[in-house]
Amino acid sequence: MDVEWTARRLAKERFVEGHGGSNAMEVLGISSLVPMDLWLGSLLLNHWERRVGTACTLPRVLVELALVFLPTMLVYLSFVDVGTMFYLHAALVLILLMLLPKPSKMDARPKSAQENCDYLSAYRASMMIVSCIAILAVDFPAFPRRFAKAENYGYGLMDVGVGSFVLATALVSRIGRSEKFERSQILMSTLRKSSVLFILGIGRTLLTRQIDYQLHVGEYGVHWNFFITQGVLSLVPLVVCPLSDFALLLGTLLLSGHQYLLMRTGGALNNYIHGHARTHYIIDMNKEGIYSLPGYVSLYLIGAGLARMLKLTTLPWNATRKHARNLLFVAAGLWLCFCQAERVLEPASRRTCNLTYVLWMLAFNFSMIFLFMVASAAMRIRQIHLVAAVNRHLMSVFLLANVLTGFVNLTMDTLNATREVALAVVALYAASTSLSAYVLPLSF
Repeated sequence: MDVEWTARRLAKERFVEGHGGSNAMEVLGISSLVPMDLWLGSLLLNHWERRVGTACTLPRVLVELALVFLPTMLVYLSFVDVGTMFYLHAALVLILLMLLPKPSKMDARPKSAQENCDYLSAYRASMMIVSCIAILAVDFPAFPRRFAKAENYGYGLMDVGVGSFVLATALVSRIGRSEKFERSQILMSTLRKSSVLFILGIGRTLLTRQIDYQLHVGEYGVHWNFFITQGVLSLVPLVVCPLSDFALLLGTLLLSGHQYLLMRTGGALNNYIHGHARTHYIIDMNKEGIYSLPGYVSLYLIGAGLARMLKLTTLPWNATRKHARNLLFVAAGLWLCFCQAERVLEPASRRTCNLTYVLWMLAFNFSMIFLFMVASAAMRIRQIHLVAAVNRHLMSVFLLANVLTGFVNLTMDTLNATREVALAVVALYAASTSLSAYVLPLSF
């Protein structure tokens, strides 16, 4: 039994290793399905509310999950080609925009304080749900290998997960919200949050080693993982507190220094991080997680700085055209910087979190925020209940998704599952993960 289990573990590790990714535009195209489905789903839910009411019931939440995220699941599991699904969505959106009457003033939503920034909530929650779906779907053969994480350089769909989570956290941080705060005011709350994340990270490492669970060492290293990286990032506001007004400048300087160190002396550090050789020294065993930290801190600071500049967390639900235009200009500028960095320096590498990867994440996520802003402003209902619940419990939902992913991998042979079985399992998993947001006691 041990030999069989080890063979299966090694097969699963090989299954997610050595991939080169897709391209940045395909990743953006796949991800743009969600804001389009958010608006299309709101049209159907508007009829639901007129007949059934606005109450948050189990049938209502399941319908929301199916309307907004089922098309993405179908693409993830190869039931529909990416291009076909995208063009169908784009055509349907354009046709409906031409045919549907403009909402009357009676249908306009009240501008209450509780409904500020619902486009930002939609972005944060939706990115979390699709990321959770992907971390299980990747273990099935139906999931296209080009969507998996790129091993060294590349643009896999799953490469946007950690970068998007870092940005989603930065946008609503104290720095991103332009709050004035003293280090003493946030000391205990920050230490509590970071302690929980470090405990989760260490616990995950110990548990996976104890049960001999599959591990893609090339992601973060032997012991390091996402929770430890997030624990370090949670300390950033505490460290830069006196200079929080200069977050954008600090992030830019740190990112420039990080890229310089990666490429100096012929890219020696780059070659070391991407190399397969490891010794038994703790830094050497976790080189990916440790040496990518400056890049992720830069991403956090630049994202928070841009959020302050654009006032993303203080815009009303019906953001003005001026704000939307400013956001679109920033996203376009970031894409130009990304293209130039890719041409002059090197392709994006999540493994080192290099300058090109950071610019890709900034361009990608601010483009997505713009799309969610447009979709939310055009919605015919007050809110998507599922989105609001997940937004309140991002880290808790992600933690549960990791647990359920491990449970599925321990109890079934995902490598030999058909795409129909994969869809059933992933759909049940997505429903369980999303619905848990209504009963989770933790929000951190």
